[in-house]
Amino acid sequence: MAHRKIEVDGQQVDVMDVDFEVTDEQWSRYRLLDGGEVRLKTTPLKIYRVLDADAKPAVDPSGDPVCVVHHTTQVIARSG
Repeated sequence: MAHRKIEVDGQQVDVMDVDFEVTDEQWSRYRLLDGGEVRLKTTPLKIYRVLDADAKPAVDPSGDPVCVVHHTTQVIARSG
């Protein structure tokens, strides 16, 4: 796995690229009060695992891995 630095909230962070595969992607749907509808779907482009000072995967206080996800959000709007 490749190690590199990326900028997160204005700080340089050591990360490791994480390979992934899509197992399920669904749209979130929102019905508007005027009868329209908005649908959203967020799709990850890159996933990184943050590394600590010892170049080991960083964990949060709950012990879960700290990840950064670069993503795109698709939006479809329909009028009512």
